[in-house]
Amino acid sequence: MLKMNKAREDKTDLPVTTFGYTTFYNCRHLLIQLDGKARVILDMICERMDENNMIQIDSMVHQEMCDHIEYVTKQSNWISYSVFRKKLTLLRKTELLVETRVSDLYIVNPKYFEGPGRNAQKIQAYLLKNDPMSNKFTRTYKPRKKLPR
Repeated sequence: MLKMNKAREDKTDLPVTTFGYTTFYNCRHLLIQLDGKARVILDMICERMDENNMIQIDSMVHQEMCDHIEYVTKQSNWISYSVFRKKLTLLRKTELLVETRVSDLYIVNPKYFEGPGRNAQKIQAYLLKNDPMSNKFTRTYKPRKKLPR
């Protein structure tokens, strides 16, 4: 049982807004294949994706990620651009990221990730409608169970 400090009980709590994304359990076998840098890149991509799980990834995004890592860890030159592109290739091979027909535009696979207020079924329908050449999203949608915390 959680005990609260009496002084804390009298204070008014501010509303908390949560930003983030859900990782579904059906991608663990893919996440295990990633090294540390690829996983950090994937996490940062998921944090930046839009409501349709899309993200533009170019040299500016690479630089922003490096600047953030340097700010947090004081470690400069965290990853070169060529290694960054190789990590994106790994993410594409595992189908965690899916290429579109537009240069540097990627889709974070909604089979494995979903952001707050997003609906994976709607995202998949949107992607199939707007990118019929892609066969990455063609599996029948089945509601996924979220792991208990």
